Amino acid sequence: LEQLHVMTTLPTLVLLDVNMPRMNGFEFLQQVRTSEFLRSLPVVMFSTSGAAKTVKEAYERGANSFIEKPKDFFQLGEIVQGLRRYW
Repeated sequence: LEQLHVMTTLPTLVLLDVNMPRMNGFEFLQQVRTSEFLRSLPVVMFSTSGAAKTVKEAYERGANSFIEKPKDFFQLGEIVQGLRRYW
């Protein structure tokens, strides 16, 4: 996260997995949203769980979108193409 502060160009979109090692996606999202430099970055959360509790927490913490991870690679390609068009 600190390395993003030294970048001259920020990413146009952050794809964030809820279940990451060391720091989960919710913790990372909280740091992004509390950073004056990064808070405007659009963040899309990914998770294998589409449970209402997980989705609700993602939006409450400031995610711009939530996508349940697809079961197959073809569906993932479709999602990536949709994200490219939308964002």
